[in-house]
Amino acid sequence: MVQNFEILTERTRIVPFVREHIPVILEMLKEPDSNKYIAPMLDRTDEFYLEKLESNVPENEARLQFFSVFTQDSNKFLGTMNLNKFKPTGHDQIGLHLCRDFWNNGYGTECAKAILEFAKNERKMKEIFWVFEPEHDVSKKLALKLGFEPHLETKDEWGEVHIYRKVLKPE
Repeated sequence: MVQNFEILTERTRIVPFVREHIPVILEMLKEPDSNKYIAPMLDRTDEFYLEKLESNVPENEARLQFFSVFTQDSNKFLGTMNLNKFKPTGHDQIGLHLCRDFWNNGYGTECAKAILEFAKNERKMKEIFWVFEPEHDVSKKLALKLGFEPHLETKDEWGEVHIYRKVLKPE
């Protein structure tokens, strides 16, 4: 993993996820409705979350795919992002999970745009996918706002998911 790697946006600092971030991520995962539209993470125990996060540490050291997001002004934890494979399809996907205090303030758009640029310019990806549950209207709205288009409706082991696709055109 690249040392001192960060992506700066207007208001945020996106850095590689590391073990030291686990306590603040656990707090976010326990917020009301935090995992409402993330079936694999819904109604899980603290032990499950801890095990999942711990398993992401070596994965992230091998290939940067999980990020933690902090505010630039106060270094407050804002949420997480991912740029990894959606296992059922093998598609490269982008995802984000924000703390409740940061919902509906434009942070999702700001951070997703930055990760899309990283995917295009650093990873040289030609396309990327946005995977969400059909009931997750906010995720659908953000995907459309970012230029994703409907691609596939399918089921995984937890239920139905919608997959939107965005072609990443070189500049």
